[in-house]
Amino acid sequence: MEQKELISLSNARAAALYCVEDNQYLYADNMDAIIYPASITKLLTACTALQFLRPDTIITVGDEHELVNEHSSLALVFPGYQLTFSDLLAGMLISSGCDAAYTIAAAAARAAFPDTAMSAKEAVERFVVLMNEYACSFIGMKNSHFQNPDGWDDKEQYSNAEDLIKLGKHAIEMPEIQAITSLSEKVSDIVSGEHLVWLTTNMLLVKNSPYYCPETVGLKTGSTNIAGTHFLGAFERSGKTYLSFVSCSDLQQDKFGLTLQILAEYGPIIISDTKSDHTTTITL
Repeated sequence: MEQKELISLSNARAAALYCVEDNQYLYADNMDAIIYPASITKLLTACTALQFLRPDTIITVGDEHELVNEHSSLALVFPGYQLTFSDLLAGMLISSGCDAAYTIAAAAARAAFPDTAMSAKEAVERFVVLMNEYACSFIGMKNSHFQNPDGWDDKEQYSNAEDLIKLGKHAIEMPEIQAITSLSEKVSDIVSGEHLVWLTTNMLLVKNSPYYCPETVGLKTGSTNIAGTHFLGAFERSGKTYLSFVSCSDLQQDKFGLTLQILAEYGPIIISDTKSDHTTTITL
């Protein structure tokens, strides 16, 4: 495939556009570059936990809350709150709640090893082992390693664009994840009675955002001072699903604008034949 050069993409450390049904990259640049995945990690946390917890499982937030790093993004779930696993997934994937990620990790590890007594720290550590096993064995992420469930920077927590596209493909095929990551917000009255509202970090889903794209069906943002800023997106166009990935080293760089540039230049386009009133879809 011949690629046109986009000046704006020089701001991206790595970038890709992939068609799920065709198993084909329409754009790929610097796919092997080492990336700290930041909160895109939470997609793997969700995929792994879904192997051990049902969406309607009721979970009580415990002292794993103390493991959340200062200045983390939060779903505002506190010790003693009771909520379903599905609600915790929403808090983790929509508003990128690190508190929800640690609660999910601890609960999933205890469900996976019901006969083993574990502290919160031990449960999270056991879950991280499960994450790495799942990433390698079930998703095929051969160039990644994870140290925590929320994406906090760690020199031993790394990935690359190729592996993160694999993660996105796997996650979007899980209906629980696809349904949640396609929401711009979720309002929930949780089991213990609290009223919670989670707003998405994905500006392509927000109708009053300058980046709004109605074809968007997910997935996840990720940003830290060390990792930079990333976006792993999912789109439905012309009957097919496309995954995009953009990684920028500078938090101020425009990951959403770059995503729209890639879609515009390399995604399928619709051409109207006014003579026959027929619409033809071609893939560049």
